[in-house]
Amino acid sequence: MTYPIPLDTMLIELADFCNLQCIMCDMSEEGRRRHGHPNPEKPFHTTQRRFLPFESFKSIIDSINQSDIKIGVLSLFWLGEPLLNPEFNKMLTYLNQNMKNIGGWLLHTNGQILPEETLKLIFKAVGNNTLHFSIDAASPELYAKIRKGGNYKQLVANIRKTLDYRAKIPRPNLKLVLQFIVMEENKHEARKFAEFWSKEFEKRNLQYTIARSYSQHWPNTIFFRQEIAVSKLQLKANKLHEEVCDQLGIPK
Repeated sequence: MTYPIPLDTMLIELADFCNLQCIMCDMSEEGRRRHGHPNPEKPFHTTQRRFLPFESFKSIIDSINQSDIKIGVLSLFWLGEPLLNPEFNKMLTYLNQNMKNIGGWLLHTNGQILPEETLKLIFKAVGNNTLHFSIDAASPELYAKIRKGGNYKQLVANIRKTLDYRAKIPRPNLKLVLQFIVMEENKHEARKFAEFWSKEFEKRNLQYTIARSYSQHWPNTIFFRQEIAVSKLQLKANKLHEEVCDQLGIPK
């Protein structure tokens, strides 16, 4: 008799690059320097601008389902932007049809690319899934400084479209997260961020939680997260995060 091997999370990188250069992201040299990495000029990925092919993705999913491994969450990203992969829809379709040993998936995106067909697939998905948008600003001007190369207007339009789907299609297994990484550069917009997206949820009669930590029990979350750094820089980031969340009155 064999026993299942439980894994909380498994990560698959669908694209080893991103369409943005964010100041706090380790995909950018600026982000690696900011976080004190020893070789900031050296990218984390040894290959550049490559996609995981569908056949490789299929092989991974098939291997999981043919094994004794039970995965809680399959993360469809690491550092790259997964929706850049031209075979993403094909991958998500296959994954949704083959969730035997997979509890759910996590899709983390900067929200710049979200075609209608992809959104439909997301809302058809089975499993305990999470769609996670990285935003980090509440104005076009600040967004342009933090998420370099991004279009704030396009991002807001894509999230509003997602919220419209959320309001029309009951899908309790799909969790929606709108994330704001707390930094010195954006702390002054934290309240504006919370108020803006709160109104967007309320316009559609959607329940939501404003939180400093994330829980799978919440269907919609406005999430204030600390920046991830190294060594003593992390302590500073944690302190700033706590201060901003306390100012907003977010429960611990």
